[in-house]
Amino acid sequence: MSFISWNCQGLGNPCAVPTLKDLIRTYHPDVIFLCETKVHARRLEDIRVALNFDSSFAVDSSGRSGGLALLWKQPYSCHLINYFPHFINVSVTHPKKPTWRLTGFYGYPERNRRKDSWDLLRYLAQDNSLPWCVIGDFNDILSNQDKRGLIEHPTWLLRGFREAVMDSELVDIPLEGYNFTWTKSRGSPTQVEERLDRAMATQSWLNQFPDSRLINAVAARFENAWLDEPGLSPLVEASWHRGHFPDILDRLKSCSKDMDEWGRQLRLRFRAPIDACRRQLLELREKHDANFVSAFLEAQERLSTLLAREETFWKQRAKVYWLKNGDKNTKFFHAMASERKKKNLIQRLTKLDGTIVICIGNGLRIKPWIDPWMRQQGKPYVTSLPPAGYEETRIANLIDFENGTWKFDLINRIFNQRDVDAIKDIPLLQLDEADTLTWNLNRKGSYSVKSAYYLIMESLLCNSISRLPGDWKKLWALPIPHNMKIFLWSLLRDCLPSRQCLQQKGVPCTSLCPHCEAAQESNWHIFFGCQEAQIVW
Repeated sequence: MSFISWNCQGLGNPCAVPTLKDLIRTYHPDVIFLCETKVHARRLEDIRVALNFDSSFAVDSSGRSGGLALLWKQPYSCHLINYFPHFINVSVTHPKKPTWRLTGFYGYPERNRRKDSWDLLRYLAQDNSLPWCVIGDFNDILSNQDKRGLIEHPTWLLRGFREAVMDSELVDIPLEGYNFTWTKSRGSPTQVEERLDRAMATQSWLNQFPDSRLINAVAARFENAWLDEPGLSPLVEASWHRGHFPDILDRLKSCSKDMDEWGRQLRLRFRAPIDACRRQLLELREKHDANFVSAFLEAQERLSTLLAREETFWKQRAKVYWLKNGDKNTKFFHAMASERKKKNLIQRLTKLDGTIVICIGNGLRIKPWIDPWMRQQGKPYVTSLPPAGYEETRIANLIDFENGTWKFDLINRIFNQRDVDAIKDIPLLQLDEADTLTWNLNRKGSYSVKSAYYLIMESLLCNSISRLPGDWKKLWALPIPHNMKIFLWSLLRDCLPSRQCLQQKGVPCTSLCPHCEAAQESNWHIFFGCQEAQIVW
């Protein structure tokens, strides 16, 4: 398994998401923890989709600071234990591995609030007995070896953080790679470098994962697809017919090899200069001469420009292809350039009672005992049982094609009276055409998303225990403020984000009421069942 922790310093930064894609492409993480996102949870959902992660949980930023996010992929599943503006605490499960606890931590950056960070660590250590790992930006260091600068770190801060770590029974995981994770005033006489980001774990967690390593990651780059490149089709055709391989597997192997090499060359248009910048940054990172610092800053700026330029290139390229295909309304242009593009296909339509029926043509395809072909509203199937010898009968066997009528003698013999009456009402007008499926909720028999939506909403309203009796217009006509009408409508439709409702929608959280912890937090419980609510009323 692989985890990434990153202080992104604002996901609104144009280079933040491309850099995050670089890291994902290089390290293939199962879980990502982000701090200082500086965005709301709504924006995090868009980013989760763009990164192709299965689930996420986010803590909103406070103005232009703070903000946390945790994203994960299957087969790992993160279940929320609790959260705070400075941590996200979850239990991590895997179908084949023991459960353990992960905390994404962001320490208070203000020195006068460091004690609050230490107390948070102690609180989290007592909160659960599972094997525990903490990752994130602690905004603290354990010793002066974690700092490079003219002024040593205050002793009281070092001692306070060390004591908090010891009280929490955490072990610092050694860092591989560059020793420092944060830099301030680069190129000036007061330049400071510190190791603020770290991972720590309890001994039980280290015993469970003895081969765990902590690496100071260097962002690579994200690689977009070349699926719509004009040179791809000729390449595949030439590769497929070259060599005259008799076996299709050999042809596929040859074609795959040529495509890999072609794609590598295609990516070099950006990869070569980006890799050169990255190598230069690694060489200059530990040099502090003024000339070297200037070169470092120039390379850093050049790398950011190249990443942004590459992102723009693929977005514009995808936009061209998407517009060429005729869709001028969608904003998801970049998905067209992704090599992991997924196609959404309607594989089958589920037959709902009375909504899909078969329009009888020549009757060769319709099985009268299995298929929905009756015209009675809500009763499309026959109720008769097939007599012996008629199990494989088709509708065509029940039709007199010479006269264009039903074989009434046969129908009266093998069907009950209810089915006989229903069959006699079915006209035979298209005996020279094939049988077709028709959508019974449309006069023309054609399916539409609109009619299906109305069907689903009607079903939900009919089955909802919270349905408001009578017409909804009575609610909207009440002489109360409009926001109260919206609130009442949400309550009656069970749309309020209670914990029970959130859990039903797949949000990882406990369903217990946080006030009484005696029952599930449903909408009814919030206002009437909870003891705290009863005190209010």
